Amino acid sequence: MREKLSTMRANAGYTQYSIASQLGISRSHYSQIEGGTKSPSLNLSMRIKIILRYTNDDLFAVSRGKPKRGRPIRDCQTATEHRYSQASCSRPL
Repeated sequence: MREKLSTMRANAGYTQYSIASQLGISRSHYSQIEGGTKSPSLNLSMRIKIILRYTNDDLFAVSRGKPKRGRPIRDCQTATEHRYSQASCSRPL
């Protein structure tokens, strides 16, 4: 999805520096958002969508696939949560 952000920015005629300055953040911070190493706050993501005139809600959508380390996603996030909430967790540890 982040390639979409980069493509939209370039098609709108913005550089990373110009859009970052409009947002009030550094170019490197914006580059990290575009590269996927940082996630923008809700406020910042809404401002990016406004600047790029993007109306759909999928610009910063996160897929529920496997995390980068290859571990399966569980309903509970930690082993401790899993032990104490097995009734609500649908996946085995």
